[in-house]
Order: sequence, then C-alpha cells, then structure tokens
Amino acid sequence: MARRGWVVALAGGAAVALAACATPRSAVTSGLEQFGVPARSATCMAERMDKRLSRDQMTSVARLLHGARKAETMDPSRRNVRKALDVALEAADPEIATVTLKAGVACLLAD
Repeated sequence: MARRGWVVALAGGAAVALAACATPRSAVTSGLEQFGVPARSATCMAERMDKRLSRDQMTSVARLLHGARKAETMDPSRRNVRKALDVALEAADPEIATVTLKAGVACLLAD
C-alpha cells in the first residue's frame, strides 16, 4: 500500500512538472488567439517576440494578455488584433511594446 502511495505521488509530481513546462511563447500565442488574432499570425508574432525578448518579458506579455482577457468579458465581435496589441503596448517595458508592435506588423502583413 505504501508503494502505491509513492507511485501516485510520483505521477502527481510529474503532472505538475509537465504543466509548469508550458512555455511563455505558447502562452502568448494562446493569449493572442483569444483576442481574435488568427492562429497563424499569433504563432508568427509569438515566435518573433520570443527571439527578441527575455523569458521574463515573454511571461509578462502572457500575463498581460491573459489578465486583460479575464478582466473584461469581451464580446466575441469585439475581439480583434488591435485590442490585443493595445494590451501588449500597455506594458511598462518599452522594449516589449516595440517588439510586439514590430511582430504584429510583420506577421499581419505577411498573411
């Protein structure tokens, strides 16, 4: 019985570790998609941003996007790229704002 408890604890720990492995890039991608950015553009933007921003900065962007989405219950018809960029541009870090804007322009024009 003690062995079974150990196996359950190990499995639970592994699940927590896997959940923690979600990258800031994937969180930014999903945050952008939640705002209505097309999946292809959201992926492109997150990849470009990930190359230019630190992990902490990417985590900040992900938090901004997810926090803003939860803070206001957005009508699906109001979800759009501009709204997502507005949220990211509100970051206190000017580098985040600059990189986000450049990524948005490059990726959205490419589609």
